[in-house]
Amino acid sequence: EDHHDSWESTTEQLLCRHLLKKGAAGSAGGWASMDLMTTGGQGCSVDGAVVDHCPGQTDDEYMTEFVLWCLTQSPLLVATDVRNLTSSMSSLMLNSELLSIHQSTATPPGKLLGHWLCTDPLDCEIWGRPLTADGDEWLVALINRGDKSNHSISCPFALLGWPDSTHATVRDVLAHASLPDASSVFQGPELRPHASAAYKFAIVSTLERAAM
Repeated sequence: EDHHDSWESTTEQLLCRHLLKKGAAGSAGGWASMDLMTTGGQGCSVDGAVVDHCPGQTDDEYMTEFVLWCLTQSPLLVATDVRNLTSSMSSLMLNSELLSIHQSTATPPGKLLGHWLCTDPLDCEIWGRPLTADGDEWLVALINRGDKSNHSISCPFALLGWPDSTHATVRDVLAHASLPDASSVFQGPELRPHASAAYKFAIVSTLERAAM
């Protein structure tokens, strides 16, 4: 279906993307599209009148929308007026780190990897995309899909196919900041309802490798 300026529509697009058959994952020459993004800018229509700011979603929801469109390599078609960027649009649409990952076709698009145990087991999602053929680097997005509570979401490295002993660097691609290295599991920050965070992980070492 078309993507509209509402959280319900955004989550529907993500569900449809998750349910796509493996053969429709996307590759050079053909990409699974989650339709137009709104991103919170000018140009939305309400009751037939164009408004100054898309009113349907919060900045947190627009960030989640943009992060997951990039991670799944959906074409980034913007439905709002890019000549007049809001501060939220600027921070997202001009994020060179996230966009360079989106534009790379070296590895398949990302997908839902699993859930972190929250109050509601389905509220806390972990999405990821390997960035190298050997799986030594990943883009991981932590998403609080819940409607009521803040949640702290962690990503066990085993979910990325890494040994439990893995030690990795951590890069916050939304804040353009390098964080302390993590071992075995990355403990994410507390996220508001519908908010997200995105990180690039890269293996430094594992006990198995050190023994070789």
